[in-house]
Order: sequence, then C-alpha cells, then structure tokens
Amino acid sequence: MNIRQRRRVAGVWLAAAVLLCTSTAAAQSWVAIGPEGGSIGRLAQDVSNANVLYLVSATYPSKMYKSTNRGGLWSEIAFNFNSHLVAVEVNRKSPSEIYTCGYGNFFKSTNSGSNWTTVYLSDGSFYDLTPDSVDQNILHGCGYKWDSVLGVANMAYLKSTNKGANWTETVIPGTNGGYASAVAVEPKNSRRVWLGGYVYTGTESIAKVYRTTNGGANWTDVTGTLSGIVYDLSVDSTNVKRIIAVTSANVFRSTNNGVSWSPCTGYMYGNRITSDPKNRNTLYIGGSSAVYKSTDGGAGWTTYTTGLSEAKSANDILVDRTNSSIVFGGFLTGFLKSTDGGSSWTKSNTGLLASDVTTIELSSGASPALYAGVYNEQLYKTNNPLAKADQVQAVTWTKLPTFIDCHNLTDVQVLPTDPNVILAFEGGG
Repeated sequence: MNIRQRRRVAGVWLAAAVLLCTSTAAAQSWVAIGPEGGSIGRLAQDVSNANVLYLVSATYPSKMYKSTNRGGLWSEIAFNFNSHLVAVEVNRKSPSEIYTCGYGNFFKSTNSGSNWTTVYLSDGSFYDLTPDSVDQNILHGCGYKWDSVLGVANMAYLKSTNKGANWTETVIPGTNGGYASAVAVEPKNSRRVWLGGYVYTGTESIAKVYRTTNGGANWTDVTGTLSGIVYDLSVDSTNVKRIIAVTSANVFRSTNNGVSWSPCTGYMYGNRITSDPKNRNTLYIGGSSAVYKSTDGGAGWTTYTTGLSEAKSANDILVDRTNSSIVFGGFLTGFLKSTDGGSSWTKSNTGLLASDVTTIELSSGASPALYAGVYNEQLYKTNNPLAKADQVQAVTWTKLPTFIDCHNLTDVQVLPTDPNVILAFEGGG
C-alpha cells in the first residue's frame, strides 16, 4: 500500500486526523478525535496582540490554525483551497489582514481569516514571503519564474505594492535552473533586499545569494564561498553589514555585507532562523531535534535539546514580540513552546488536528484499542476511542516507543486471536 493512500477501516475515515462517526435517529456526524499535532509549516504572531498566533501545516492540502492564548489552544480557520502553503504573515499595522502563499497562489484575508481572496501566478511560484519593513502596502516574495522557451526555472524576486492584489516577477539574471527559497528585507531600508536559494546544474545544487540596493532593479551576486542550498537568511537591523545564511551545508556568517562568509564553528543543520524583536543580537535556528541559540549576533551558538528528542526538523521558529523568554517552534511533529529562552521545550498541540494519519486499526473485544500510524511519528494508541464528543471525557492518545528507524508506516494489524500482538508494516518493505 502506498504511504499516501487513504483507506476505510472499522467505519473510520483517514484524513488529517482520525474521525469518529456518532449516530442518532435524526442524523450522523463526524467528530475529529486526534491524535493532535502534525507537521507544522510556518508561524506568525499578531503585532497588536501577542496572544494571537497563526500557523499553517506543512501538508498538502495545507490547513490553517489560530490560537488566542499563545498556542495553548488551537482552532482551525476555514481555508478551502488545495494548496501547499509555504508562508503566513500578519500585516504589522492592520492585523486583521493575513497573507499566505503556496507555490503559484497568493492568498489574502482582511477579516482575520474568515474569508480569503486569491491571486494566481501563471508562470511563477512562491517559496517565501515577508512584509515590507517600512511601507505596509508592499510585500516581498521569492520563488521561481518559468521560462517556457528554454523549459527551465529561474530564481525570481516577487513584489507587490498593493498588498498582494498584483505582483511583478523579476528574474535574477544567470540563474537558469534556479529557485529562490528565502527573502529578507533590511528593516530600516526596504530597498535593500536579499534573496537566497540555489541553482541546479543537472548534477549538483549550487548555493546562491543575491542583493539589491534599489528595490529590485539590479542584483549583485554575493554568494562567495557559501555552499549547500540556502534555506533562510537573516539581516541585522542595526548593522546592515551582518548577514547570516542557513544552508544545507552549515550556517554561514558575513560581517561585510556578503563580501566574504565564514562557517559557524561545528556543523549546524537548520531550516529557519529568527531574531529576538527586542534584541537583534539574539538569534535562534530551528534544527533537527535541536534548537540553536546565539546571544552575540551569530558568532557563537548554544545547542538546546531538552524536550526535542522526538521533535524532528523545525520548519519555523518565532520569538514572542513582548516576552523574549517565550519562543515558539513549528516542527515536523507538532507545535512546541519554550518559556525559558529556548532551554527547554514542551508540546502545545491542543486542538491542533493536522496529523497525517497513514493507517489505523481497531482491536477486537468489548474495550477495543485504536492504533493510528502517523506520518513522521510512527504509531499512536488510544484505549478510549469511543469517548463521545459531547462528553467531558476526551480521547487520549499515547505515542508508542520507536521501534524502527523508518517512522512512516503503511499498515498496522492487530492479531485477532491475541490483541497484544501487533503487526506493523513500513513503506520501505
């Protein structure tokens, strides 16, 4: 069975979460029962109200969730588009305006996510998005623009001057086979924009970083000695000469506007970098079962792993705008939160039903157990799957101990003659 297939087992439908069907004489309804969590893509915080957070799942189609208590409880926002979302942002001056994008589509809400409009790029695609640092009408994006004549992609800078209603796509010269995956804007001079990504030559992926000082009219290659694929960039707001690039090869730092780069001591694997809004010298990088923190602008780093042993890769990291001790993380295995500046982390997935369930199995007997295979997390179990949705009792899930290196199960079966014997099948055979 293919790992992405869905199947019906014991009257339960597999989707982003296990659903329970409850029957009455009048109607039937479906209620999500978990397991909570799932692969988280990107995070955003309301500037005017730090309690309000938004996140998008890293699945296809993506889901969007909102929290009004700093991630303690999540509720899904009605987002009825089939898209793999790669970014979410909140307008700094008009927080009811939310922006998100997924490959060829840009989406906008003017009422905190209740309704959405979309703009389609016929020959381009979004990989990252950030608001302008000065003008709230301007949005900066990056991705690629397709050359239909040559049949190749090119690194592209995407810009809107009317809050996403229209977009211009600027190809970065000499980037055939290129994809821009990160865009960063200098906070005090939004005409200075940085793009990071890579160019695929057919045999290897070559790191690329470009800089414009005139709003995108001209671009300078400042890649230098960078290596790997550039995942993210950080530009210091108080010292425009300091740039940090997170790549698949390491984390690199430049203190001379990209003229030269130095790898950070040791190997750090990460996807996203963020800075503390109250102190730009404090930086965080979300890694694989780890979070890296620097308090000196990226010169030195401390590795934190407490509470992250099963977190896997971080797709986003966000520092609370009003309390520097609070840090949020969107990981492949769910939403995690730190209240001590990144030293330790705890899951905070209540109401977050973004788990990608690949298989389920219900054991026999008067008190059956329900097993759920979850993509990237292996196997979960609940002993009370029939808890009613209208009762106070909740369905409680326990993650079973890891038993294989592969975390993706295609099927699970309980031996009919002995419910203590479980058979699990992985995708690799």
